[in-house]
Amino acid sequence: AMLAGTMLVAIVYGLTSDERWAARYGAATRPTRSSWPTLVAVALALATGASIAVATIAFTAQRYFEIQSDPG
Repeated sequence: AMLAGTMLVAIVYGLTSDERWAARYGAATRPTRSSWPTLVAVALALATGASIAVATIAFTAQRYFEIQSDPG
C-alpha cells in the first residue's frame, strides 16, 4: 500500500504544471513543455501503482476467504 501511494505522488508530481510547481516550491525557473521522459515515468508510475493496488486487493480477498473457509 505504501508503494502504491508513492506511485500516486509520482503521478501528481509528473503532471503538475510548471506554474503551479514554481508557486508551490519556489522554483525560479522558466516554464518548459512536458517531455517524453516525464510522460513515460508517469505512465510507469500509473502501471506500477495499479498493479500493486490490484495485487493487494487480491491478496486481501484470498486471505479473507481462506479464513472464512477454515473449519477450525
